[in-house]
Amino acid sequence: MYSLISNISYVYKKVWSKHKLYFLYYLTLQVLRIAVTLLLAYIPKAVIDKIEQKSGAHYVILTVVYLLITVAFIKIV
Repeated sequence: MYSLISNISYVYKKVWSKHKLYFLYYLTLQVLRIAVTLLLAYIPKAVIDKIEQKSGAHYVILTVVYLLITVAFIKIV
C-alpha cells in the first residue's frame, strides 16, 4: 500500500512531465492563496496596533484600505 505523500508525488510528477505550464500556474496560485490568507489574518492585528498607538481614525481606515487593495490585487492576478 502506498502512502498519501507517495501518491501525491506520483501525480505531481505525471502533471509536470506532461503539463509544465499548468503545474507552474497551479503552484503560483497556491502561493497567492496563502499570501491572501495571511494578509486577511493580519488586518485585525494592524487595526488593533493603530488603535493602541492612538492613531487617528483616518490612519486606521487607510491601513485597512491598503491591505484590502493588496488582497484584491492578489486575487485579480
